[in-house]
Amino acid sequence: MPGYLFITAADVDDKKVNLILLNLRDWYHSHEDSWDDFYLVKSRVDLHEEMPSDVEYIPDPTSPPVPPMIYDGWAGASIAEVEKFVTDQALNHRIHEINNTMYLLVDELGMLDGTCVLGEQTPEWESDGAINYNKVRLPWVDAYMVFMALDVANESFAECCNMDVERDSEGWWEYESSIDGPDPDDEMEKLKEATIEQFRRDGRL
Repeated sequence: MPGYLFITAADVDDKKVNLILLNLRDWYHSHEDSWDDFYLVKSRVDLHEEMPSDVEYIPDPTSPPVPPMIYDGWAGASIAEVEKFVTDQALNHRIHEINNTMYLLVDELGMLDGTCVLGEQTPEWESDGAINYNKVRLPWVDAYMVFMALDVANESFAECCNMDVERDSEGWWEYESSIDGPDPDDEMEKLKEATIEQFRRDGRL
């Protein structure tokens, strides 16, 4: 199920968004019409406020290339603000076919080192009734696989992280990848690199 993507870094234009989306794409397990799995949230306005009260909303995943503009709707936002937004969408009950319990967030550090924050609501049995989130920073290129493993409940959040290091008081875990690195001889890896190069030639990166 698609998930929310937030960009809180400043001065992010369409070229940077395209780079993020290409690296988050599921190159290996989907087809061209379904390999983008994240919905870029461009505004802090609740999604349900932009539609009539009797309408159910199904956000479409965002695919590159995106329109040329500065994507600053969430610039400077805190993780707490993002988590409140995700929680509010889940409580609204009119937004469907998107994962309302998880998110990806690209901040200033993420733009520098190609990482993002993945957050997931903690289960009720370990949160004492409050809505809290587990969080981990991981590479863009790992984010899809980890997100989907959590989405379909193949793994717990702890199993996606370094289980030898305990979660801290704010819900942060340390990442430990179990994902094989890219194989340069793989046909889909070649397609990914060719697509990125074409975007560069077209001035979209």
